[in-house]
Amino acid sequence: MAQDFRRHTAAPSSANSTTSVYTADSNDCIVGLHCANVATTQITVGVWVRLTGTTNDIYLIKDAPIPVGSSLSIDGKFNLASGDILRVTTDTANGLNLFVSLVDEISA
Repeated sequence: MAQDFRRHTAAPSSANSTTSVYTADSNDCIVGLHCANVATTQITVGVWVRLTGTTNDIYLIKDAPIPVGSSLSIDGKFNLASGDILRVTTDTANGLNLFVSLVDEISA
């Protein structure tokens, strides 16, 4: 069976606010996540999943500093259930480019 690979991006324009990057519509799997600092100063980043139907947040990155001209990638694969929401925040407006690769609709 062919896999349905997708990409999602975010570039938060406000500091310290939450940006929803992706809401799973089936059983999905994040296979890559890359955060790049595009600001002229160090930024701090948080990336997490809000679990379906709850207020429970599971952090993949929490308050991670990214120096000027640097990036941060997350290794591993992260399964999402339908309704889980991938979210991001940064302390610097227009300072982050986030790129997420995932497989949509994996077998349940």
